[in-house]
Amino acid sequence: MSMRVYFRLCYAEGNLLYFTDSFDTITGEDWKYVPAKDSVPPAEEGDTHIRYVGFQGDDVENNNDKFSVEQLNRKRAAWLWNEEAEGLYAGATIEEAIDWLHKAGAVCAELF
Repeated sequence: MSMRVYFRLCYAEGNLLYFTDSFDTITGEDWKYVPAKDSVPPAEEGDTHIRYVGFQGDDVENNNDKFSVEQLNRKRAAWLWNEEAEGLYAGATIEEAIDWLHKAGAVCAELF
């Protein structure tokens, strides 16, 4: 019996969301600095794998200019915000993020 691996939201840049299977251990050298948008996105290294979801939505606000990656991943604020859908927080699964994006009126797809 195989165990299901969940990829969790750990980074957002522009219209691209990054998900990792190593959410509890992933970090970046500059992830403690504000703003998060100036940080280097996560990369696949060793046992860490990354998946992506691209989206387009006019009413989706990215909080990566107000907080650090560490702050966002500790859920001090949502990575993304929309009046209707409210916040999309770090740790959300790919499925949860896609549901949230649809609720926010965005078009999205997992990228391979």
